[in-house]
Amino acid sequence: MNISISRRFLSLFSILCYGIISYSPQILGFYMVLQIMDAPIWKIWVAVIGTGLRFLLQVLILGLFIWALLKYKIKFEEVKLAFVPLLVGGISSAFLRGINYFLWNSPHFTSLRLNLEFVIMTVGWFSSIYLLGRGINSTACGKITKYLVVFGGGAIVYLMFPPT
Repeated sequence: MNISISRRFLSLFSILCYGIISYSPQILGFYMVLQIMDAPIWKIWVAVIGTGLRFLLQVLILGLFIWALLKYKIKFEEVKLAFVPLLVGGISSAFLRGINYFLWNSPHFTSLRLNLEFVIMTVGWFSSIYLLGRGINSTACGKITKYLVVFGGGAIVYLMFPPT
């Protein structure tokens, strides 16, 4: 019982950390808002916890959608492997945002960065959804049905909580 509870807690905590890393550009943006407003830096925890909970909520909604339609429960290992493209997109977007905030604050680069962040995070999200669909065993349903459900759920979650 204790091993099962601690393993579930560790899985949820790991997914929370995935969200914090994936949505690190928003944490960096919140940091800059705190700097502009001359607010205490400890309030950055609002953004850190918020981004982690947002990703956790995205994964839970997607998992419920897949479970309701395909009767398949997503495992933590599948989430861990599938959402690597979103992690890479988040890190590269944070890198671009860091350059824009700290090294080269140009209005032209800002508009380019915003568009690149949008494209990178969107491609990262849907690549992760594709990898998640690939990891689902399709013995209970056909391949087309599986991908329709996974991409449909991914699109619904994307429209509810866009990753950018």
